[in-house]
Amino acid sequence: MMLPPVGAVELSTCITDHHRLHVENARLQDRIRRLETLLATTQDVTFILDTNGVIVHIPSANPDLLPRPVAALLNVPLHTVLPAEQADAFVMTVRQVLETDTSLRLEYAMHVPAGERWFSATVSPLQDHTAIMVAHDVTEHVVARQELRAQVQQVTHTQQLLEQILDTIPIAVNVRDLQGNYLFINSAFEALLGQPREMIIGQNDMRWVPAEIIAETRQSDQHIIETGQTVDTPELIATVQDTFATYRTCNVSHP
Repeated sequence: MMLPPVGAVELSTCITDHHRLHVENARLQDRIRRLETLLATTQDVTFILDTNGVIVHIPSANPDLLPRPVAALLNVPLHTVLPAEQADAFVMTVRQVLETDTSLRLEYAMHVPAGERWFSATVSPLQDHTAIMVAHDVTEHVVARQELRAQVQQVTHTQQLLEQILDTIPIAVNVRDLQGNYLFINSAFEALLGQPREMIIGQNDMRWVPAEIIAETRQSDQHIIETGQTVDTPELIATVQDTFATYRTCNVSHP
């Protein structure tokens, strides 16, 4: 039996889900473009890496801060670009970030066309088993920190040398702060009080200086610090014989 003729045949399907996915994908692509535009305005270097340490995308980078041109870095393992130990650290960080869904920071040095540069990087998880690493050039900060450390070491060495010299002279020498706490004494001062320096350093001079002249001593020390003058003052100190004797103390302000 044949069906009667019809004027039209209508086929319909629900495209709501497909449309929603299309809209969400468009929004995602728009956010990615906005992010890449923002990153391009900075001097930071940005990498997208997978769990094996392969660079899958470089949204932004200053060529002077890359070890190789961008084309030579894409889709290659870090172990072909960086020393093995450094590449291992990067891959370990990426995997830890993906496993814990948290961000981590690391500091590293890298040889680029301009020479060795230091970077501080933040590694954060993305989707599809990838992570984003944003590295900021901190070379000037690291160099300044290294110079400061070297200066501190030099000052420490000079101070130790000075203390060794002071320890050999027969004159009793002590250094104290404005509160009267002993910061340094030499062997002659140690013998003067008849106690090991471990029992004197950090202690207050009130244990050995009569209470009635403490106020005068504090005023003298404050005056020396403020004016930078050198002052000779007679000072009473309890000796090893547990009696008081007068000693002439030369107070010199410390810059």
